Amino acid sequence: MDVKDSKKLDKFLGNVDTINELIKNLNSENDEDRDKAVAAADQYLQSTVKKSAPDRTGVNRTVINKGAYDTSPQQLSSSQEPSFTDQDAFMKALEKDAKERADRKNAARVEASVFKNEGNEAFKAGEFEKAVESYTKGLAVIKDFKELWTNRAQAYIKLGRYDDAITDCDWAQRCDETFVKAYVLEAKAHICLSDYDKAIGLYEKAMEIDKSKQKMMREFIKEAELARDSVGAEKDAKELFESGAQHPATLIDVMKKVSMEGELPLYYDGGVRVLADLLKDDNCKTLFRAEGGLELYCKHSFFSRVMLTASLESLNREELDSCYAMFLLLTRSTEDNEESQKQLLCQPSFPNMVMRFLDSKVLRKKRQLRFSCLSLLLSLSEKEIARKYICTQFDITSLVNTLFDLVGFGDTIAVQSLNIINNMALDGRFKRVLYSNLEKVLASFEHLLNSDKHTDVIPSCVNIMTNLCSDDRVRKAMASRVSMLAACVNYLNQYPASCLAQCSAYHKAVYSALGLLMNITLDKTEAVRSAVLDVTKAVVPFLDKQVDIQERVTGCLSHILPLSPEATQYFIGSNNRVETLLRFIADSQHVRYALKCLTACTQLSRDVCTKVAKNRQVVMNLIKLLSSENEVLLGNACLCLSHCVDNEEVNGLFTKEDMKRLLVVIREANNSVVKQNSAILVGKLVKSSPRNLETLRELDGIGILHNSTKYYKL
Repeated sequence: MDVKDSKKLDKFLGNVDTINELIKNLNSENDEDRDKAVAAADQYLQSTVKKSAPDRTGVNRTVINKGAYDTSPQQLSSSQEPSFTDQDAFMKALEKDAKERADRKNAARVEASVFKNEGNEAFKAGEFEKAVESYTKGLAVIKDFKELWTNRAQAYIKLGRYDDAITDCDWAQRCDETFVKAYVLEAKAHICLSDYDKAIGLYEKAMEIDKSKQKMMREFIKEAELARDSVGAEKDAKELFESGAQHPATLIDVMKKVSMEGELPLYYDGGVRVLADLLKDDNCKTLFRAEGGLELYCKHSFFSRVMLTASLESLNREELDSCYAMFLLLTRSTEDNEESQKQLLCQPSFPNMVMRFLDSKVLRKKRQLRFSCLSLLLSLSEKEIARKYICTQFDITSLVNTLFDLVGFGDTIAVQSLNIINNMALDGRFKRVLYSNLEKVLASFEHLLNSDKHTDVIPSCVNIMTNLCSDDRVRKAMASRVSMLAACVNYLNQYPASCLAQCSAYHKAVYSALGLLMNITLDKTEAVRSAVLDVTKAVVPFLDKQVDIQERVTGCLSHILPLSPEATQYFIGSNNRVETLLRFIADSQHVRYALKCLTACTQLSRDVCTKVAKNRQVVMNLIKLLSSENEVLLGNACLCLSHCVDNEEVNGLFTKEDMKRLLVVIREANNSVVKQNSAILVGKLVKSSPRNLETLRELDGIGILHNSTKYYKL
């Protein structure tokens, strides 16, 4: 945009703001404000009227009638007509003009939006010159369109026209000084021009404008600081080399020798290994990067062929050894060097190269080569900034599926694969990308659980999936798959409960599987409901094992037994399982879960209610829970006791204080279900014993009970 157009746009935007403010004040209910607006309107009109030269009478005929708004009576000659500049007429004219301007602006915006959409399609197709042309046509229709400015700025950045991008971002900010995108794009353009401090200032400005984007802006600032520091580091490294220091000089010399074309594979294998040994400090790693070392694998004809294009089946032993050496070099050159990690990951060929070596069936017996590839990826995944680029540059679904497959290999390959997944799970972007392709990932995980490869690392993989269940979407997706629940049951059934104490590997496997089932069964999906009996049969044998196992078994059962009378009846019929629950409650172990299980049992079986009634310690502990501040515990205790309270032994243990406590719960509890369960218990206490009815009368509780129980069936 030339200077003339720039001035016109500024003047136009200024006039629009002035007229809007005049209209607002002329419509004010405050007389003083309105009078000031009238005077300001006169002044504005006078300033916008183009003065003509005085005619021969010496009178300037463009002078505004300053008495137009004088409402005092005046004598008009019969030849005089009422002036157009009275207040009401002026306001109507001004409003009409503003409406016409707004209509013209809206029409222009609609027309410009057509060019904007054309530009967007061209941008998506990578036709950036064409995109610029479309956005420019739109701006010729209307200048006050901030998205056109920033869209063209993005296209300019793609074309390397960074100064033009900065100019467009400036115009977008003039249209809307709170438009965060304009500041971010301008900052990116400044980074491309190596003006990092300016870019950081723009990110900070954007962070001030929109507090909700602080996390994103801090990441941008960190990247800008990293780029700035890397430029300084490269300068220092080159100065060290130019000073004649021996180690950097040796590094450059070896790089030149390795870069020679037409040598044998053994020559390149040895040269790359020597290079890897020379990368002992940050200066050497920075110098290696500055001299193009990170691109050696894709720009040198030999390495480009063996690493990227030739089929792995066609490579001989020496060529495969050279591939191993290259992975070693890339790992050494990027260790603890975030800028090098970023630059390596942003190379278009790198993700495909890694996946090529991880996926290849040819390498099933070349464990060392696959190990070296995994070592590089593992090293990268340990850094936050590298994880970001792994998420954006790799096909995460394919990567995770491949890593799950490698977990089944066992040994060091499985450990590395698992650690990569574990590191990536720390990144929120990984979870978001994973969720968008979750079905494929879950299918791979199910395949792993159903496989006959009982490696020591599968429990750790199960733990990772359990951690991912902290995301509600992931957990619900898993709980909606019948195949997932079947795979968990199948995996658990592979470990006999009788061998649990004798083998730590069995314990680890069962513990992890129970943790995953506890999470999945939180959601009462159709898949969970259909699998209740199978899950119950799978977990019940572990109920009387180690304490940590007991907790997870009771937790899982507490989620599923209330869903299925059939599963509950199976549990009751299992050898001494109810007695185990009673022991937990009597000993105050796993009470939260055990109580919910016991409540499901007492609701279904009178025999269980009798067992509860005969265990005084259990009943007393249940009554104590009526004082709990945890409303879930309190509500379940009320419900369980209500199933057993018709037994005289249970009824007789309730005191006046217990009744008072229940009335307070009925009146003041936050949870309506807790109120209902408390009312049911009080009602059954009263029905089963005249003593309790008298106590209720003494506490003036009949009204409280009546108001509650009229909604519930006792």
